[in-house]
Amino acid sequence: MDRRLFLAGAGALAASTRAGAQGAFPSRGITMTVPHAPGGPVDSVARLVAQGLERELRQSVVVENRAGASGVVGAGYIAKQPPDGYSLYFNASIHIVNPLTRKEPAGFDAIKDFTPIFKVARGPVVFSVPASLGVNTLAEFIAKAKAEPDKMNFAVSGFGSAGHMSTELFRLRSGVKLPLVLYRGGGPAVNDLVAGHVSAFLDPILSALPQIRGGRVKALAIGAKTRSPHLPDVPTFAELGFPGIDLDTWYGVWGPAGMPAPVIATLEDGIRKVAMSDAFKGRLGDLGFEPEALNSAEFSRFIDTEYARYVALVKEAGIEPQ
Repeated sequence: MDRRLFLAGAGALAASTRAGAQGAFPSRGITMTVPHAPGGPVDSVARLVAQGLERELRQSVVVENRAGASGVVGAGYIAKQPPDGYSLYFNASIHIVNPLTRKEPAGFDAIKDFTPIFKVARGPVVFSVPASLGVNTLAEFIAKAKAEPDKMNFAVSGFGSAGHMSTELFRLRSGVKLPLVLYRGGGPAVNDLVAGHVSAFLDPILSALPQIRGGRVKALAIGAKTRSPHLPDVPTFAELGFPGIDLDTWYGVWGPAGMPAPVIATLEDGIRKVAMSDAFKGRLGDLGFEPEALNSAEFSRFIDTEYARYVALVKEAGIEPQ
């Protein structure tokens, strides 16, 4: 065989091997953007997913916090990144609510500019009141609120959050039109709830669970289709005569629009293994959440349904963008 032909063939094979290696996903570290400050519920769940995904993919998965404008800053950053799978985005249900509740345009489309990859968890909202309020049931709270509307109010941990939307839904269905007190996060709202400065708080279970267990706050209802294993004695709104108040807070992984199917499939497989692991389930349970494994197609359909619910709620409640 001619030596020149042999060398040419060897060179072509080496080039082909290098190209295949470069094309394999993932071949380098991944960044997962969280559009909220460190330490909150979204950040906590994101870090659990990132740690597990790092083990499954055998590549680093670094969480990067890009907080601002209720998640808009981080989402806007991801929408402009290459859809190669190396820039992921982790957020909660507020991602699809933001466009409906913000007066200032976000600069991106929360549906069209993102690829839903996997829904990993959900958690119910809990309706809680200060122990000092002196009510033990939702019916007693409603009666008191209607009798003393000028003395009571609702805490809201963030405009457009699952808790805010659930509060608006409860106001519609119950006829209790108490004013809203807007906070920057669940921590300050719970502090004022314990102190009795606010009368009620609907928010993801993580916010008030320690105070509920400590007896400083009383849980009156769960905003979910079934009772929570973390508060099994607390009835759902449906059990109390208010069906449909079941707007879970939920958490998922997205990427920029236009991600290749093989990359999505690799990420789906890795995240599914994380979400179904005993370690992940145990840590989620500590936070009051439950795992829920929806792949890209299932997550996309879920988002379409949820978005339609929120569009209808914003219209019915007359929520003015802020």
